Amino acid sequence: MKPLTVAVPTFLRDRVLEDTIQQVLDQAMPGDEILIVDQTPQHDERTQQFLEEHNRIGEIRWIHERRASLTHARNVALELASTEIVVFLDDDVILPSGYLDVHRRHHDGAFFDLISGPVFEPEVRGNPVETPDDGPGQVVDTACKIDIRGSNHSVNVKAARQVGGYDEKLVGPAHYEENDFARRLFKAGGRILHVPECRLVHLKAPSGGCRISNPQWREWQRSFNILVFAFRHATELPEFCKLAWAALRAGPFRKVNVVQPWRQIPAWLSFCRAVFGAVVCGGKVLNTAKNPSGISGIVPFSEHFRF
Repeated sequence: MKPLTVAVPTFLRDRVLEDTIQQVLDQAMPGDEILIVDQTPQHDERTQQFLEEHNRIGEIRWIHERRASLTHARNVALELASTEIVVFLDDDVILPSGYLDVHRRHHDGAFFDLISGPVFEPEVRGNPVETPDDGPGQVVDTACKIDIRGSNHSVNVKAARQVGGYDEKLVGPAHYEENDFARRLFKAGGRILHVPECRLVHLKAPSGGCRISNPQWREWQRSFNILVFAFRHATELPEFCKLAWAALRAGPFRKVNVVQPWRQIPAWLSFCRAVFGAVVCGGKVLNTAKNPSGISGIVPFSEHFRF
């Protein structure tokens, strides 16, 4: 079967990152590679030693990126991958036994450019990832049916590069970045398969990652990504209205802005900035990962995204 590259973008995570990497190591086969695209300025001592040791013995490739951007990290993985297929995982997941083999098997069969699976949250009772297979994979035949999760999907590297990779304009919490990529791939003729058997649990670690509550994100960034997706892909009014409402709930109607009325004026100004940016800058896909920086540290978003 085909070897895989397992790519784990990570930001401000420690122990849960170690657990995720160990699960991947336990399932990896000869010829697989594990890329850790790390945007954390400094890990705690234990995690630092864990990463250094596994990188030293060649079990992982530990890539330092100074830019705190999920989409950039994905593009770096696409550029550095040595295999035909990349499996993207979040840094806070629980994998069922045989998880990687499910991706491997479906890419070995019919030719698909993207394979996705369901993602369960930790509050779900029982252990849903260990339940029997829910049936055969479902080929996505219309764009409106595309609904993948960034924490659980695999892509054909060549096909991903041909559509420009993941759009680095989608910043901060990066909402809809994976579905933006999937829709562009579908429109270009890519084949997408949703596999119920390809399941995992996303732990939703309370700190780090792309939480909407992360104070690192600027106010306009919380709505911008959703609006870019709406203007780019929503061809029917009901879908556009649904996305516009989601953008409002991520911005001016977010709970912290509603319960503190003095935040409303700056929140609405930020929302207007997000709308303007989505209209003016939302067309072309941005991919700067042709020359991965390899430099540690975090660069403010304003230094790599301006309008």
